[in-house]
Amino acid sequence: MRAENASLKPYSERLHALFRFWFVHSSDPFLMLDTKSRFNGVNPAADRLLGIRGRPLAARPLSAFLKEDCPAHAAILGMIESGEPVRGKRVRVDPVDGPGVEMEMTAVKYGAEWWIILRTGR
Repeated sequence: MRAENASLKPYSERLHALFRFWFVHSSDPFLMLDTKSRFNGVNPAADRLLGIRGRPLAARPLSAFLKEDCPAHAAILGMIESGEPVRGKRVRVDPVDGPGVEMEMTAVKYGAEWWIILRTGR
């Protein structure tokens, strides 16, 4: 390993540990979707919001967990189709197995994956 890369290793490991901590303990739902709106992963807050409760998730479509007329689902599909990130968009999330909630959505594309964070109005 080159010396300049070796000096970054502790920082990289710390950053990865910080992300894992935030991912597990955040109260904000975080979704990772592919470009066909299929799940690559969620954090525990998204699991609770969508009522996933340990059901198999990988490659399942977002539509399996949101009501057919869910405004958040339409907004996410539109965002993926346009390829444009979203910041602070107000949407209603209507899970199949639970009550709907108004949330603020921010999303960016990272490679072939969309990262979506949902926040309640605080």
